[in-house]
Amino acid sequence: MPMHPITVTPSKNANGLFEWTLTYGGRSGTNGNYPPVSVGHRTRNNKFRIALVDHSHGITFSDDPLWIQADSCPSMPGIDTPQIDKIEPGQTILDFRDRNEGSAVNLWYRLNFNVPGLNPGDPGTFLDPEIRNGGGGGVGFAGFAALAIAVGVAAIAYVAYEAFFAN
Repeated sequence: MPMHPITVTPSKNANGLFEWTLTYGGRSGTNGNYPPVSVGHRTRNNKFRIALVDHSHGITFSDDPLWIQADSCPSMPGIDTPQIDKIEPGQTILDFRDRNEGSAVNLWYRLNFNVPGLNPGDPGTFLDPEIRNGGGGGVGFAGFAALAIAVGVAAIAYVAYEAFFAN
């Protein structure tokens, strides 16, 4: 069973708000620029272990620590795919299995935390990275369409950034 260790680290910014750093595969990202987690084509039964590091702020995983939705960031509790199962939550460790069966799909997930002084859903109580499932079968048209859309959105974001902030 392939392992995917991920760490999430909270820190306070200059305004006293919590920001998150997610590290996977030797790469780190913050503030929504998290490195995507890639699960290779025909690589089944992948185990994910997400470790919350730096416990000095009293932060733990919430009672509903993991939301997952295919192709977009989840806005409601739940897991809308049969790809994810065997969820084993703890206060500072979250384990789950990604079966990676069927067609390729991007799974967006939201990690929810208990942060002292904040209410669930407040900024700083969650982060929402992405799992790129390679699938157990052929990618098919839907996979190529999703990739084309993602590339298009990334290109538009880059052009907008250059137009407004590069100078």
